[in-house]
Amino acid sequence: MARRSTSVAMMGLGVVAEEKAPRLGMREMRLLIPYLRPYLKGAIASGILLIVATLMKLVGPVFLRFAIDQGIGTENTPGDISRLNLFGGLFIVAALIGFVTLRWSTSLMGRVGETALRDLRISSFKHLAGLSLGFFERERSGRLIARITSDIEAVERLVTESLVRIGTEVLFMVGAAIVLFFLDYRLALAAMTVLPLMVIATFFFRRASERTYSAVRERVASVLSFIQETLAGVHVVQAFATQRARSMRFREVNEDWAEANVDAFKLEAYYFPVMEFLSILGTGIVLVYGGSLVLEGDPTMTFGVLAAFIVFLSQFFDPIHHLSELYARFQAALAGLARVAQLLESKPDIVDRPGASAITQTAGGLTLNKVSFSYRPGGALALENVSLEIAPGEVVALVGPTGAGKSTIVKLLARFYDPSKGEILLDGTDLRDIRIASLRDRMALIPQEGVLFAGTVRDNIRFGNPNATDEEIEEVCRRILIDDFIKSLPEGYETAVRERGSRLAAGEKQLIALARALIAKPDIILLDEATSSLDSATEARVEGAFRHALQGCTSVIIAHRLSTVFHADRTCVVDDGRITEMGTHDNLVARGGKYAALYSSWLAGGLPETSSA
Repeated sequence: MARRSTSVAMMGLGVVAEEKAPRLGMREMRLLIPYLRPYLKGAIASGILLIVATLMKLVGPVFLRFAIDQGIGTENTPGDISRLNLFGGLFIVAALIGFVTLRWSTSLMGRVGETALRDLRISSFKHLAGLSLGFFERERSGRLIARITSDIEAVERLVTESLVRIGTEVLFMVGAAIVLFFLDYRLALAAMTVLPLMVIATFFFRRASERTYSAVRERVASVLSFIQETLAGVHVVQAFATQRARSMRFREVNEDWAEANVDAFKLEAYYFPVMEFLSILGTGIVLVYGGSLVLEGDPTMTFGVLAAFIVFLSQFFDPIHHLSELYARFQAALAGLARVAQLLESKPDIVDRPGASAITQTAGGLTLNKVSFSYRPGGALALENVSLEIAPGEVVALVGPTGAGKSTIVKLLARFYDPSKGEILLDGTDLRDIRIASLRDRMALIPQEGVLFAGTVRDNIRFGNPNATDEEIEEVCRRILIDDFIKSLPEGYETAVRERGSRLAAGEKQLIALARALIAKPDIILLDEATSSLDSATEARVEGAFRHALQGCTSVIIAHRLSTVFHADRTCVVDDGRITEMGTHDNLVARGGKYAALYSSWLAGGLPETSSA
């Protein structure tokens, strides 16, 4: 099994080496306390109703005893129909009260649990959205989706359903034990002889189930990750006709999940029958011992006492059996909660320094001062000793081969990462001394792929500035010459773009992304090959208007097509993590260096690979 899982990971299934299962315990349960605290009144009311329901369940067999001994009578005591009716009626009334209070308790706790878990899910998503870019580059998206969906769902089942049952069973088990000793301490001691065996079985089950249920939760995350990865790249899967191969690989991932569940079922298949047998054994011991006392004529052992005791004993062992079943759900919930706790304990790599100040506007002057950077501590340098000064309002283009470090510069300017060495300044202030939120408010990043969200065209443009009016949105679209294109869509600005903008072509999505950036009225614009998905005609049509829109903004452009950089104030050639050439287009061509070679190749039609790194 281990060998196959390894081969699956090597074939690109997105299934990584198994994480070490977290130790499960009350630390995870304490995570829920802040989310349950606002609804404490409801939880207390549910608890009170639960106590009433348990008491009603406890007094039922007591009424049964009196109905038999005093109502039906024994060999030495005549029956009494009035007492039979009284205790029989009380037995039914107690059952009805228990039914109503247990229903109310369950309903109330369900509402409390659902509301608290809603808050936990929102808090987890908010925390996730606030983590640094490096976190998402290290983690698989499917695993993160599992944390907020299936893991919290496992906790939800515990809080909304199982906690009431656990509370009911524990309260009743304690109360039943007291009543058993009250009825006859000798029978109670005889029944308790099986408890040590139950405790031992539960101890071993608990230790084994921690590992088993953690493995199940991790397999769920692996399956979700594989599905998400495949759906995101379905066009590649279909283009290479690898549907059958992906299905076969999914079968292997799914088998891992199934086998983890089978392991859990095997564990339960040993434990639950053992608990059932021990409860029957305890009842058998009481029946033989109590029956012998009745036959011997023991004056304290009546048929009513023995009948009530056996009913109580059955109800005493039932909670143990039910708790054993609920323990499996409890362990699954703890495993899910441990994963959520790990997520919530993750800290952003990039945070505001103590005393960092907010900015409301900026001239846009940027300085990279001897900047070096590695994505992994001790790893290869993506940038090495890079210095660059960009004046306010200047347009600077970055060109160079794949892996040169161009996109790394843009990520550092947006402060998705901090330099390993050196500093980056905005108008003379270190970016680390500026609050991240206010820095991002003054910047707009336009990535290579136009990322859109489910909603209308207008919604996606307004994403850049939630306060923008309809008139401002349409004005921006006219400036970059896409107003006519948007109005030609079936519902114009109200056209739904669908998930990830699937209704639009790649170039159309990028045009909307450009409008989204401009509606934010940024002082600094970062373009990471923002026009590479546009055809030549569309690119030419947009460039003039786009240059006009950028006037007064500091702009850093990563260029795939060299035509994009012709009008830049300066062009920097980035190669092997360094800036090797810098100047205007004409100066760099005249210099006859790396840029001139790229330009000659571009003119010849053999466009070199200069995509982002």
